[in-house]
Amino acid sequence: MFSNGYLTDPESTLGRYPVYKIDPAMAELCKKDKPQWIKISWEYYPGSNDLVEKHQHESIITNINFEYVYNFFFDPEKVKGQPYKPLRSPLYKEAVVVSEASEASKKTTADKNVHFFEDFSTTAIGKKPMPQNFTLTYDLVASQNFTWGAKGLTLQLSKETSPGNAESYLSLKLRPGFDGKDGEATLETKFPSPPGYSNGTK
Repeated sequence: MFSNGYLTDPESTLGRYPVYKIDPAMAELCKKDKPQWIKISWEYYPGSNDLVEKHQHESIITNINFEYVYNFFFDPEKVKGQPYKPLRSPLYKEAVVVSEASEASKKTTADKNVHFFEDFSTTAIGKKPMPQNFTLTYDLVASQNFTWGAKGLTLQLSKETSPGNAESYLSLKLRPGFDGKDGEATLETKFPSPPGYSNGTK
């Protein structure tokens, strides 16, 4: 909306109207039957914990063909006769690439004392079947008279840059109590900075 040579935004939801000063030459061009700029916007706050909002943001920047939209208005010859298509089809399914299991995986699979082990070595780097947001749950059952000094159960999720050099990880150790004493839980985390969500042991 133009008002005295200024552009205002009547759709503001903050109770205020931002005012943008327009160059007189641009104001004259806007009187012609051609757009001078395109505004595509959506609400997203990087620090928000709203998973729906985050998914919407990622879907928009991943699928919308912004280059096509720009060319449609400002360089139509580039898209002449071409219907709009998203960058990625909603029906697209990425092929699963399976690689050979690591030596550690082969060794633990054959070990009867190991109940579960997964280092995702059979999936290619960057193609691991875990989304950015997921919930992991499990039950730990131990005998009533747990042996003193026995090892606890450690669950570790890590991203390694090289074998033995964990770039970031989360390690949770649970151990039942003994002789009527309480059990213990130890959480150890290390994340690169920034953002460095949590580093240390609790």
